[in-house]
Amino acid sequence: ADPYLEATLPMVLAPSAKPAPPVEGHLLYNYTLDKLQYRDASAWQTPAVNAIGAFHVIHFTGTLPAAATYFLSLGDTGNAGTVESNFLMFIVPVAGTLKYLYAIGTAPGGTDTLVFTVRVNGVATTITCTITGAAVAANDVTNSQAVVAGDKVTISCANSVAAQKFVAASVAIA
Repeated sequence: ADPYLEATLPMVLAPSAKPAPPVEGHLLYNYTLDKLQYRDASAWQTPAVNAIGAFHVIHFTGTLPAAATYFLSLGDTGNAGTVESNFLMFIVPVAGTLKYLYAIGTAPGGTDTLVFTVRVNGVATTITCTITGAAVAANDVTNSQAVVAGDKVTISCANSVAAQKFVAASVAIA
């Protein structure tokens, strides 16, 4: 039996001190760091997980009736507006990092574009992607933006096409 794991309902990890000698696979809750830790082959590791989970995806959608810049709506309502307003925003519940923007839309054709940009508190970030010509999807898996609880997140779409029946974009918060 492993003397370092005590299971009850709900499960409790005990002790809070690191066992000596440590064994790969041990789990403990580090009360000093306020984090769950596990032992790998060489050191104690803290999983990359924030207070609400590894990743949460924020999904935005919109119908773009003409060539202009629109702000996509949160969820699947299909409404988009030309004014960045509170009903189009996601309010960040915990500090984290926005990353992994993925967008889809009808192929704009030719040299026309759909440029998606993640915005925080009304300011464009470096998280952006562009659907051009015959493409129907784009992503940005390189850029990221730190956010804190209370920040307001929107996604804008600059549409150079006369109309887009439907576009969607998602960004992860980790």
